This record gives sequence, structure tokens and C-alpha cells, in this order.
Amino acid sequence: MIDTGRVPLSNIELDLYRQGISAAATGSLSEAVECYDRLLRSRGDFWEAWYERGTVLEDLGRFADAIVSYDKALTLEPNREALANLWLRRGNVFQYGLGEYDASLTCYDRVLQLQPEQVQGWHHRGNALLYGYHQPETAIICYRRALDIDSQLALTWRNHGNALMDLMRYSDAIVSYDHSLAISPNDEIATQARYQAQQELGLIIQTPETQPAWLAPDLTEVQNPDVCNQSIDQSNSTPPDASADRTSGASLLLEDDANCSFIQLVDDIYTIGRDLDNKICLRSQFSSRFHAVIRRLITEAGDVVFEIQDGSIKGKASTNGISINGKPVTRAFLNNQDLIVFGPRAKAIFTAF
Repeated sequence: MIDTGRVPLSNIELDLYRQGISAAATGSLSEAVECYDRLLRSRGDFWEAWYERGTVLEDLGRFADAIVSYDKALTLEPNREALANLWLRRGNVFQYGLGEYDASLTCYDRVLQLQPEQVQGWHHRGNALLYGYHQPETAIICYRRALDIDSQLALTWRNHGNALMDLMRYSDAIVSYDHSLAISPNDEIATQARYQAQQELGLIIQTPETQPAWLAPDLTEVQNPDVCNQSIDQSNSTPPDASADRTSGASLLLEDDANCSFIQLVDDIYTIGRDLDNKICLRSQFSSRFHAVIRRLITEAGDVVFEIQDGSIKGKASTNGISINGKPVTRAFLNNQDLIVFGPRAKAIFTAF
């Protein structure tokens, strides 16, 4: 028998555990789950295997199953550090996978009870408050706590800036984005957000006419125009309400498994998804072949608004759906700085100008 520290494992059991770790590391996620399942059938008291199984299920987009694995690990009394990490992973699944913000905040509170200086607990708690509950003031408190512990968190500085943008504190937001970019100079989302803050302050008169050097050409060219030029039945579209931003133009800052890309929305319709025939192609295993549609619409008053619809042009829903600022939607009008999530590692920021 080999003792892993708390639970003694036989050579066969240890081999299964190591095979699961190796399979997950190489991207063979289903194989990894199978290894952990075989191990847990004989050693259901091995919390480390329940934890690793949960992380793989997260990557597979099987969020409810991941919660079950984490819950099982929690019942087996791991050490204090492991407990905090389990509650953190559980909170992230509830927030980013399932969009259940009450449950995520409960998890983050447990993390911070166990480890008050856990920076990721403060960071993700801030995200839930900002994007889930639209409480920028309270989110800023969480981000500041994280940054007081570790000032080198580029993503925390960026989200801190986003919260300040919501409060229309544009000068302070620029300072936050500057901190973020000093740590992560190639973060194009922070670069675009800083540019937006400058525009709000009137520091930039017009949008640059030149194409940014980091613009991905393959995301601005239609590989099959027929997909996006089909006749669209808009009879079911809800008329724009007062909450829809009127704009002369818009853009998406898209982040997926492949890269970060800037896309000017100049056409009347964009299909979005994993299939290469889409006008905007998502590089993510969690996105559907035809995941969403964005339409540019003109109101009776002559205003331009942008609407997003889950699924294909023909109305077939995507597998994982879409959310805007943490709320699942099937159809919605887009507002400036909306965060659109297509899956665990595919998201975009909508900017109106």
C-alpha cells in the first residue's frame, strides 16, 4: 500500500489516480473522468480524486456534476487549505458555469472565513457583485481587499476599472486600467476599456481610422457570405425599449481559447459560433456550431440598436446558451460595456459609440 498522506492507496489505485492526472493534463478529459470513476468505486474516501474529478467535469462543461464531486470531497474533511480551495472552485462553478450568484457568494464567504487573505476569494466575490448583482460600490471593496494583499493582479485591476466605469468615475478607471496594463501590457480588453474611458472624458475626439495591429483578420472576413445574407424573419423581435443604447456603431472585444480579437460591427447581421462558416468564429469546445446571432436594427425614430439572439438564424438554441452580465438570455438588446458569455472560456465585451 502507498500512503498519499491521509488515505493509503494500493499500487493499482495510485496508478489510476496518476493516469487521471496525466489524461487531464493532455486534454483527454473523458478518459480522466473514467480513471477517477474507476478509482472512486473502490476508494470513495479519497477526497483528492473527487476534487480532481470535479475540475475535469468543469472543463467538460458538466457543471452540476462538478458540484456533486466537490460536495463529496467536502464531506471527507480535507485540510483547511484544501477546504478553502474546494469552496472557491465550487463558487466559481456556481458563478461562471451556472449563473447562480447567491450560491457563489455563500461559497466565497466560506473561503474567506477559512482564509481571510485569500486573494482569489475576494476577486471572484467582487466579480459576482459587479457582473451578477450590478453593485459596483460593493465590488470595489472586494477588489481593493484583493489588491491590498497582492497588488500585481492584472485582472483584478481591470475589473476594478470596470466597476469605476459603471460609477462614471472615468479618471479613476483609467488609473486602474493603467495598473492592469503595467502588469499585463498585451491585455487588449483593458486597452479597449481604457480607450472607452478616455472617450467618456472627451480626451479622444474620434475613433482611430486605422485598423488595430492586433485585429484578427480571419474574424473580420466572411468565409461564406450566404450564411449571413439569408432572409431574416424579425417578426418576433421585441421593439427596443428605453434601456437599449442608441448608437451609430459598435464593436466586440472577443476572447476565446485562441486569442483576443477586436471586431467592428458594421454589417446588419453576424452569426457567431464554432463552425467556420460563421461570420464570427468562436474557438471554444463549449460553443455550439451556430451559437448566437447579432443584428443591427433601426428603430422607427431612426436610432441604431444591436440585438443578440441565442442559437442559429433558424432559431435552434445553442447547447450552453448565452448570458449578459451574468443573466441567461435568449434574446436581448445590447448596451454599452455589456459582458456577453458564450461558455466557460468564450466571452465578449460589447462597446457602443
